[in-house]
Amino acid sequence: MVIEDILVFVAAPIKKPINVKIAEALTKMNSVAVDGIVRGPLMPEVQRRLLREHGWLTEIIKGWYYCSNPLGQAGSTAWLVHFWAFLAQYLDSRFGDDYCLAADASLRMQSGLTTVPVQISVIITREDNNLIRLPSGKSIFPMKQAELPAKREKVHGVWCMTLESSLAVANAKFFNEAKELAVTALQAANSQEVLRHIVEKQAPVLAARLAGAYQHIGRAIDANQIIRTMGVIGYNIKPVNPFTEPVVILGGSRTPSPYRHRIRTMWAERRETVLQVFPEPPSPVSKEDYLSRMDEIFVTDAYNSLSIEGYRVSEELIAKIASGAFNPGQNDTDRQQHDALAALGYWETFKLIRAAVGRVFDGEDAATIFEQEHRNWNVAMCGPLIRSGVMQMSDALGYRNNVVMIKDSDHVPPPHYAVMDCMEELIERLHEEKEPCVRAILGHFFFVFIHPLPDRNGRISRFMMNTMLSSASYPWTVVRVSERQRYLDACEAASFGTDFRPFAEFIAGEMKAS
Repeated sequence: MVIEDILVFVAAPIKKPINVKIAEALTKMNSVAVDGIVRGPLMPEVQRRLLREHGWLTEIIKGWYYCSNPLGQAGSTAWLVHFWAFLAQYLDSRFGDDYCLAADASLRMQSGLTTVPVQISVIITREDNNLIRLPSGKSIFPMKQAELPAKREKVHGVWCMTLESSLAVANAKFFNEAKELAVTALQAANSQEVLRHIVEKQAPVLAARLAGAYQHIGRAIDANQIIRTMGVIGYNIKPVNPFTEPVVILGGSRTPSPYRHRIRTMWAERRETVLQVFPEPPSPVSKEDYLSRMDEIFVTDAYNSLSIEGYRVSEELIAKIASGAFNPGQNDTDRQQHDALAALGYWETFKLIRAAVGRVFDGEDAATIFEQEHRNWNVAMCGPLIRSGVMQMSDALGYRNNVVMIKDSDHVPPPHYAVMDCMEELIERLHEEKEPCVRAILGHFFFVFIHPLPDRNGRISRFMMNTMLSSASYPWTVVRVSERQRYLDACEAASFGTDFRPFAEFIAGEMKAS
């Protein structure tokens, strides 16, 4: 080899292995991502392309991406989880402070509704009204107006009309297409501010509609003030109830958290359905017989129990990729070890549930036991993974502090900052509810609806359901893997609509099968 060849050889760049390149790109992605959203110009194109090819980054529109995961939920679910974070950052980038969500979208944001609508209408004051088409058939529709609404505020990074100003102009359609949302908005809003907006607009039709709505939810004082105030300024209005379908009347004072009020309203709407569908409690059985039956059914229960997974791109995962040890779909040893540890965690948690059921038969309140123990159940389920070094203890403590997605579902759980509110409301509902079957079925549903943990929500919710059922000697109920799709479909329907019957009927059917 001549000296020139040696110099060329030494000067030639050493190609990095693909796993190292991916790890470096993920590190960059994590450094520029905001709530899982990445603006293209902040990352080198070669790194963006690499992560997209390997499933770590997904394009929303040109120049905008969300962080994804080749092992996570594909399709619409991951996108919908990131929708609101994208909306906040995109609108800020495109319009600055010169925009505001229209009334319907503002009501969604103000009332804590995370379901993504087909179209978001945005009020702007300049000529820029091209429809922005987004994945999964969603879109943003800019609407040019002479000026922005006078009353607006930022909600989770997005300029919205205030709850009161958007409620004051809500159309009749809103009260029926989003009945639970309407009740939540009415209950959470400051009625004096709503009245102020109505008077300023001198809108008797809106005043009559809101007076009727307040009457219908048991807020007669607020309704009468609207009627009398409009009379003073020359409008003799008669209340018009905008709800064409009945709503459960909760009464009471204004609820400070829309998330809490929404759960309270949904619980009240659904409990009667559970009572209609569920069978009467069976004859009481002894503590020993019930625990013996639990022991007999454990293997079947553990085999069939479904899990609902969450994910995040952690530093540990990046290190594993850089080392070449990450090989999704091919590393059977790692997968089998993880499954074995998860099964061991299930067994260790089952022993705690067994003790909890024993306490129920000794006369303790099942709701109190759940409040005291559910976080301990989660830690126990993680125990083998923690001891083996697969998981950090910090990942098993407390509620989630990030976005989470539900496998095979388009339901977006409440944001992490609302989880504590939601769980406090769920526990309060459990304490106030005295019917064991309602506690069990609605408790199970709302635990998954809230999704308070990064992972293991399905398993914990079914353990909770059976603990509640045991208080009335209902048999231990296994959700069979063969019925997985029916289970998911029923849960999905209950999350998006007001018909809870399919979910209640499904659980009652699984109890009979068990």
